[in-house]
Amino acid sequence: MRQIVSAVIMMCALFVVGCSDFGVNIPDEATPFTPPEIYRQWWLDIEGCAQRYGDFNAIRWFKVPDSYLFSSAGYKSESIAAQTYFKSNVIIVRESYLLVAPIIRHEMLHILVPVKGHPRQYFRSECAKVLINNWPDDGTDN
Repeated sequence: MRQIVSAVIMMCALFVVGCSDFGVNIPDEATPFTPPEIYRQWWLDIEGCAQRYGDFNAIRWFKVPDSYLFSSAGYKSESIAAQTYFKSNVIIVRESYLLVAPIIRHEMLHILVPVKGHPRQYFRSECAKVLINNWPDDGTDN
């Protein structure tokens, strides 16, 4: 019995280590990239306006071709420039948006404010001047 318990514990440990990105769907088309140095300044901008601080070096960056369509709420859309998985510190960006500061800052803010949606306090108030907020402001924190 003790051997079975040990084997189960070992299998669980291997599963956790091997699946540290559980829930993150990195597309086959995605390739990792090293963020350009300007991203560090953008990170400081977002930390400053949000008054929240994080580890820039913990973020894993991926790019996808512009032809890739991100899904949101079950729909694929050409209008989505990037996607963030804040629980895993993963940001995936379409290639033509890699140097668009408001887009990258927006995704960085998702890392610093790790909640689903766009809390008004951060996305509409403190950091609005450095972000692109092109969705209608209906008074909710969506």
